[in-house]
Formats: sequence, C-alpha cells, structure tokens
Amino acid sequence: MTFKLTHMPSWFAMNRAQWVAIALLVVACGPPRDVESGKPLPLPATSSTTDTLNGLFAPPEGTIAPKPDEGPPRVAEDPPPKTTEVEKPVAATSSTQVIVHLTQGLDGDAEVLVRQGDRAYSEAKYAEAEKLYGKARILAPKHPAGIVGQARSRIGKLALGLELGIAKGNLVVKAQIAELRRASRFIDDFGPGHYELGRALLLVDDAKGALSSLERASQLLSQHPEVHSTYGVALLALGKSEPSAAEFTKARDLDSGVASRHANLATALLMMGRTKEAIVEYESAVRLADGDARTHSDYGTALLASGDLDRATKELEHALRLDPGRATIHSNLGYALQLRSKNAEAIAAYRQAIKLDGKLISAWINLAAVLAREPSTRGEARSSLEKARTLDPTDPRVKASLQELDQLEKNK
Repeated sequence: MTFKLTHMPSWFAMNRAQWVAIALLVVACGPPRDVESGKPLPLPATSSTTDTLNGLFAPPEGTIAPKPDEGPPRVAEDPPPKTTEVEKPVAATSSTQVIVHLTQGLDGDAEVLVRQGDRAYSEAKYAEAEKLYGKARILAPKHPAGIVGQARSRIGKLALGLELGIAKGNLVVKAQIAELRRASRFIDDFGPGHYELGRALLLVDDAKGALSSLERASQLLSQHPEVHSTYGVALLALGKSEPSAAEFTKARDLDSGVASRHANLATALLMMGRTKEAIVEYESAVRLADGDARTHSDYGTALLASGDLDRATKELEHALRLDPGRATIHSNLGYALQLRSKNAEAIAAYRQAIKLDGKLISAWINLAAVLAREPSTRGEARSSLEKARTLDPTDPRVKASLQELDQLEKNK
C-alpha cells in the first residue's frame, strides 16, 4: 500500500499506493496456511516505492489480506506479516471541488486576486498563482489567504509528487510549513489554512503532526470531500482504520462519482477485516475507473482476501495488462497463482516483480516460500530470504521464514 496525495492541487491522492510503503497500516493477521502441510504460505510483496492509494494518500505499498473475524489493525510501528499489497489511499481529483478555495472572509480587490490565484493553482500554474497570492497578501496583510496561497504554490512548484513522506527533509517544504503555521494563528477558523498545513505535514511524513490540523479543517470545511479524504489518509497512516473509514465515507457520500472516494474507503474497510464491504466499494471504484490498473489490482487483492481465487486472478491479470511495469501487481498475481498451486507461474511472477523492484521484500519472501517446497531449490530459497533480511533486518516475516526453512532442512 502506498499513500499518495491525489492531484497535487486537489491534494494527496493515496489507490492506492502505498501505503505506504506507506508500510503503514497492517492488519494483525498471520500468514495464510498451506492446506496440506499446515505451514505458513509465503507473503505477497511490499513495495519500496511510494505509490498512491485510491483517493488520498496511499498507505505504503504493502498490502494486507485481513480476515473477516479479526479485530482492529495494529499501529504501523509494529506491523505483523503482510499477505498482499493494497495501494495507499489518495486524495482524488474531485468532480465538484478540485481545490480548497482561499477567498473565505475576503472582499474587494484582495478577493479578486485570491480567486484568480485559486484558478491558476487549480490549473497547476504555480508561479502565476504565487504572484497573485502575493499581491493579495499586500492588500490584506492580516488575512491568511495570501500566506496560505503562496505556501502551497511554492510546494506545488517543486513537483515532488504526491506520496506520503515524499518531501521528508526538504527545506523548502519545511519553510512553507512554518509559514502555514503562522497563517493558521491569524484566524483560527480559517479552514483552508489548517487543511494546507495538514497536507504539507503529510508530505514530510508527519501524519501525527498533521492530525490536529486536518481534524480542525474537517470541522470547518465539513462539505469538502477532499478535506475528509485527506484527514482519512492521515488517520489510516497512523493505523486508525475505523475513524479513517468514517472520514472516507463522508468523502464518498459528498462526491460519489469519483473512483478514489470508493477505493480509499475500501482500503480502510479491508484493513479492518470487513472484506465483503470492501469488495462492494472496490467494485464501484472499478466501474468508475475501469482503465486504472491500481484500482483493479486493489480489487483483485480484496478478492484474494475473500478466498475468491479465480476472480482475483482475473482482476490481477487485467491490472497487469493495463500496467505491466508495476511490481506489486506481479507480486500479488504471483501470490494468487501460488494459492492455486501454480508454482512455476508464481515463481515467474515473483521474479518479474523483483526485476522491476529489487527492494520489494515480500516478493523475495514469497519466492523463497515456493522454492523451499523442493529440496533442490532450498539453497536458492535461503538466498532469497537473506536478500530480504539485508533489505530489512527487522522484518518479522524474514525471521519466521528462515526458521521454517531451518526446520525443513533439519527434517529432510
């Protein structure tokens, strides 16, 4: 899962992505079991890159296949083994409101300039928008609109992307966060200021710091779907699946014609183990964005979690036709094939995933699990697990898999 922010002007779009890497929100569930041996099956891959999640931020690209009877997910700091990859939620470009407008409380020439700045910003003309907001700031120095507008325009000009944490350590973004904090103190009831501050904090991977700003923004801008979606992404990044689902539901109800609204909600529901409900939302997302590979991939992952292997495989194959270069899709398809005992095809899928993204730890782990079934390839299985351990020495899945492999070799 990867979290992404949707269209920058609109906000962070996390189908997905990815998480994080947003290796973030994972459900507390152990690896699936091999029906015949009772031993854990390999886990699907986790992406090292940050992609978006349908709709808002996208949680890291690791995905989770929670079980319907499981309790709430754990917090991101102590993630249990993952099984598949669902992309992080993202803030989607809305069909009704692309950005949060900054004209609240203004009139006269300053309002005209800010309105023009909003239009330029929504069209990604960031330099032009910055100048217009700057003029408005001179005319209305005690109003936060000019400060907020310039700050978000300067961030937009960086063209960093929309992933959660994409601007971590970026000095320009840090400077704009300071400006936005200053603006939010001008008028506490200026919702856009709180919203843009929360968005900027998400860019530097400070979901905890963004939470209070986005909560305040959601109260002041209760009819804006992007605000609820972004707040939902922050909550999801902190492992708060249930409240994030509530925010994603508000965004969906306000803007039901946008696929990411449904996909973000589906991701939260999936993390809560409410697989059937998640599938319904993913189906809506697929209908609205039939050409989007990530949406089909997430839908296929949810179907995997439900045990519908045939439909899951078809969805993942369709996603792969739409985007053959996405490593997580290859890895998830490999997992579906593995569950169907098509081991040779699963191995090929995992190898392709690794070729596309050598840091996809779950692909290495899952590949090892298949290779470990045959004595002749257990040496290669160990090499794969050692590679995974090099990538993340703290990953509990690697330790468990190595112990399993040691036992297999001991008993041969």
